Order: sequence, then structure tokens, then C-alpha cells
Amino acid sequence: MLACVIGAALVYLSGDLFTQSMSLDGIVYAGLSLNLANEHAGVWMIPHFDAAAGFFYDHPPLGIWLQSLWFQILGESFWVERLYCMVVLALICALLLVAWRRINEGSLDGAAWVLTLFLLMPVVTRTAKNNLLELPLTLVTMAAVIFAWESRRRTLASPLVGVLVAIGILIKGPVALFPLAAPLVFAVIVDRQFRHGIYRSTLATLTCSAVIGGLMLSEPAREAIGSYLHQQLFASLAGERPAVHDRLYLANHIAINLLPAVLLTVFVTIKQGRGVFSSKAMAWLSIGLIASLPLLISPRQFRHYLFPSLPYFALAAAMIARPRIYLNARWAQIGAALLLITALIRGTLTFAEPGKDATVLRALSEVATVAEEQGQRLVGFCTPEPMRQAYLLRYHGLRTDTRNPPALPFAVCPSQPDASFTRVLGLTEGFSLWVQHPGQTPPS
Repeated sequence: MLACVIGAALVYLSGDLFTQSMSLDGIVYAGLSLNLANEHAGVWMIPHFDAAAGFFYDHPPLGIWLQSLWFQILGESFWVERLYCMVVLALICALLLVAWRRINEGSLDGAAWVLTLFLLMPVVTRTAKNNLLELPLTLVTMAAVIFAWESRRRTLASPLVGVLVAIGILIKGPVALFPLAAPLVFAVIVDRQFRHGIYRSTLATLTCSAVIGGLMLSEPAREAIGSYLHQQLFASLAGERPAVHDRLYLANHIAINLLPAVLLTVFVTIKQGRGVFSSKAMAWLSIGLIASLPLLISPRQFRHYLFPSLPYFALAAAMIARPRIYLNARWAQIGAALLLITALIRGTLTFAEPGKDATVLRALSEVATVAEEQGQRLVGFCTPEPMRQAYLLRYHGLRTDTRNPPALPFAVCPSQPDASFTRVLGLTEGFSLWVQHPGQTPPS
């Protein structure tokens, strides 16, 4: 049964996972990771895709650095970050099953059900297909919560919670803090031991603080983290960065993602005439709420922010009710094999296809050809166009500059930068590539 669930997920993911198109954030992270791998720059000073911005401080650097290792090992092919996403998602699913087994005292009975509830949540597959930092963040925070569960029996597991939370902070910032509450939640709700919970959570928090504090003794780390806090975190909380989506948007997506699990749990409970809302289910549900609801503090929201909280909702729902499914082992094997073959065929048919951004990718390929002919590695942009700039870095190794396009030999602009430029190529959505007349220099 477990193999059938995995096969069905692969069938769905194979439709566009291995195309060349991706969300803006995902292509930015891939381009920065590749650039970091090629330039061997310091982890605390990752060159931004836009030279005007200097270095990338929108997030802490660890997630990008981890992906850069894949490019160092596997090369520059477009599928490298896709394979990275699949491996991380597989590890997250493995940890979900580890948690389920720990909760059920060594039994994996119902593992296919909890995995089904998790993979049915729309944000899960969307995050996996778009190379978002929530993937490695979820991996380390899940490991932290599992160690928090183990700390009920082994107090020495608590420092490992702190270490993993510190790693999560270095991937995506304070959103990784929620596992620090897990030892207290488990102790209070499951074991009724408030003092032990306070002790374990405090030990985890002190360990996390010691790791981050030790890093802050390094000047490059201190400057990078300080820049991240001011340019991204504090600016977002203050509403200074564009609020593409508001709090209601995130609340709606919490409901949308939990709806399949809620409906299936209610259906199974009614169908089987039983459902158990145990202290364990309450504890894991609380972890999901602690991981998701504080996100509403920020006025700047995106649906993938929810991803790290979703495994705990799936675990809680599966504990409340799970169906009694009896499937012939032979038919299960046949079904799994058919699903895997279907996924392979579907993935092969879409492998290396341009995908949803085909028009933009073709236009940028022509820009890259002109740049190569002129021996240039920097393209001017009259206005910031993050998606185009990120694609140029990821697929063509070209950085861009929005500071002063007329100072560069060619630029991508809606209109003529100045009289020394000639339009040589029409691009998408009103943009053109402009090149300086041979022998002319831009006005001073």
C-alpha cells in the first residue's frame, strides 16, 4: 500500500517537475547556488543575481550553500536542483514515517495513510516542484521535533533539538524556532510533567543560542545575519517590503491544505464508527499550530510558508482516525508497478521541456547568445525584472545590473536607453535588447 501511495505521488509530480520552468524563488535559489559553486565565494557573501544589490541577504545562506554542493558534485544541468528537491522530499517523507513509528511504539501500521494525508495537501507538491527553502527547513525542523519526542525518555536528546533549530535558522530565519517548544508540549500534554518539559525546552533553547552566538563571533557571519535581519525580517514585519499577499490569504491556505485531511478523517470516523482524539494527537496537532499560526504576525505572506507545519497536522489526523484497508499484496505490487511506470513515461515525455515560461526562456536564450558573441558576462536592465534576471543567471551564467544600463554594451529595456543604442532584438511583453553602436560610447 505504501508503494502505491508513493507511486501516485510520483505520477503527479512527474508532469512538470523536470521542465525548465520554476517559480521565481526557486529559480533565484538555484541560480545563486550554481553561481556560488562556480565562484567559490564565501558562504556569508553570496553574490546577488543583480550586481546593483551586491550580495544576497534576503535569507540566511545555509540553504543556498547546501544546494551549491549538489552543483559542485553533479554539474550545471537543469535537473540538478530538481533531483535535490526529490531527495529532500523523500527524506521528509522518511522522517514522517519515523515519527509515526515512534508514536506507535515501533509499529508502521497505518503509515500509508499518514503519508497519503500529507501528500494530498496542495502546498506539499507545489513546494517540492519549485525548489523552495522550506524543503531543507522542514527536513531539519522535523528531525528536531522527533528528537524532542525522544527527549521524553532521553533528556540528552534535547541539545540535539537546539542544534537542529540553529541549522534551521541559518536556512530560513526565525520560522525555524517552533521545535524549541516541542519538548514542553510533549511533556505537558502527553506526560503531564510540566517541570521536565520546561527543563528540556530550556536546554534546547540554550544550545540553540550557544550555536548562533558562537557564529556571531565571526565578523562575516555577524554582518550577513545583521543584513538579513534589517533588509528582510524587520522590513517585512514593518510592512516596508511589498505585501504580495496578506494574512487572510495565509489563513485561507491553512484551511485549503487541511481540508482534505479533515474531510477524510471525518469520513473514516463516521464510516467506522470510531475516532480517538488522544493526548498524542493533541500534542502533535499543537506542534502544527505552533509552527503555522505565528506566521500570521507578518503582513507579507506566501502559501509555501505553511509547508514546515503540515507534517504535524497529517500525523495528528492519522492518529484520530485511519481506515482499515485490506489490499491483496499481489494486487498492491501490480498497482505500484503500474504507477511507477506511468510516472516514468510521463516524466520522460516532459523531461527538459521549457514548461510554462517557454516564451521567456527562448527570448533570454537569444539575449545570452548576443552576450556570448560580445564576450560579456553582465547584462544591463533598465528596470528590475527578477524572473528574467534569475533565469539568465541560472541557465546562462549571466549576472545583471539595474544601476546604470547605458554604461554597459547592451541592455534589456522597454525603450531605448539613450541615443547610442540600437534595438537588435524584440523580447516578450514589450521588452527589447538594445546594443550600443559600434565605436560609440555612452554619454558621460
